[in-house]
Amino acid sequence: MKLVGLFIIVAMLVACAPKVTSTGTNSATSAKESGVQNKVERDSTSALQVRSENDLMVVFSENTSKRLKVVYNNYLKKRRGFEGDIEAKIVVLSNGDVEKVEILSATTDYPEFEKAISDDLLQWKYASGDYHKCTFRIPLKFRDENDNAQVKNEGGLTISKGRSAKKIKEIFNQNVQTRTVKIYNDYLRKRPRFKGKIVARITVIPSGDVEKVEIVSATTDYPEFEKAISDDLLQWKYDSGDYVDCTFTIPLTFSED
Repeated sequence: MKLVGLFIIVAMLVACAPKVTSTGTNSATSAKESGVQNKVERDSTSALQVRSENDLMVVFSENTSKRLKVVYNNYLKKRRGFEGDIEAKIVVLSNGDVEKVEILSATTDYPEFEKAISDDLLQWKYASGDYHKCTFRIPLKFRDENDNAQVKNEGGLTISKGRSAKKIKEIFNQNVQTRTVKIYNDYLRKRPRFKGKIVARITVIPSGDVEKVEIVSATTDYPEFEKAISDDLLQWKYDSGDYVDCTFTIPLTFSED
C-alpha cells in the first residue's frame, strides 16, 4: 500500500505583523526548505498586507479617550468608585470592521459594565484594505482618581501569531504514517484495491484542537472511508498557544501501487 501526495496547497490564515516579541509571524522559509514549503509561504503572504501595531495603537489611543472614558464615566454615576482591569481579545477584518470581541479577564466585578465595554469595542472602525484578519489582545485599567475617571493602557497590545507551516507539515507527516495509513489498510480489507484522492480543508483553533474538517473533494467512491478519514482528522492535535485560527487545505492520494 502506498499513500502519496501529502502537501499543503492553501496556507494558514496569517495574523497581523507583531512587534519583535514572542508573538512573531510565521517563521521565514529557509532556502533549504522544499519547494512545497516555499509554496505555502508564498500563498500565505501574497496579495494581502499585515496591519502594523502602530496603526492599531493609534486607533486604540484615540478611542480610549473618546469612547471608553465616556462609558466608564457613565457607569461611575451608577456605582461610585468602582475600578478594575479588563483584558479583551479583538478580531479585525480586512474591511476594518471588528468581527468579534471576547473579554478574557476582568476584575471590575461589574458584568454590566464589562458588557458595555465589549459592545463599544465591537463598534470601532479600523482602516480598510487588503489585510489579513488580525487578532490582538489589549489590557485596560479603569481607575477613579479623585472623581477623575482614568482609562489606561500601559501594556501595549499583543498580536496573535500565525502557525508555522513547517510545524503543521511535521505533524501531518507523522500522523499520516501512524494513523491515516492504518485506516486505509483497514478499509482495504473490506474493499480490496480501491484507491483515489481526498482533499480536506482543516481549521485548527488556538488550543491546538481541530474545530472543523470539510471534505472538499473525493474520488475514492467510498463515502464510508471518506467519513472515517474526516473523523480521524478531527481528532488530531496541534500545539497550543497564542495563535489565530488556522485554516489550510491538504490533498491525500491513496493507492496500493
